Amino acid sequence: MRIPHRHFALLFTTGLVVACATSSTSTPSPTGRVIGAAPGTVPKCAPSGGDTTGTVYFEFQVDRPVIPRPGSSEPPPLGGEVLIEFVVDTAGRVDLGTVKVMQSERADATRRLREALPTLEFEPALRQGCRVRQLAQRPYR
Repeated sequence: MRIPHRHFALLFTTGLVVACATSSTSTPSPTGRVIGAAPGTVPKCAPSGGDTTGTVYFEFQVDRPVIPRPGSSEPPPLGGEVLIEFVVDTAGRVDLGTVKVMQSERADATRRLREALPTLEFEPALRQGCRVRQLAQRPYR
């Protein structure tokens, strides 16, 4: 059976659209959550101003990335450098379930930093005027 050219074009186009729609820049995190929103994702702001979808964005996907909150506490001197990755939620707190140590010079420095993480405060990331969750990577000494 021969498929007419216009049907082939429709099938090809439909397949291409499906392939494009299923590919995205998101990746699963160690906790199984999807990190990195698909291009064009729009946050759904609650009346409080925070995103209600729970989507986690990369720094390049937000209008203003997370920054340390002025006057917030910094961890004590660690005695070595620790590079960590974590998600900052819409309230500016570290989501402790997302913390991943990328590199550490000393185990005791890592322990001290993990103890201090609940006290860290950030200005949450903004995307289209809405506070959103963002994956952050920071070195601490």
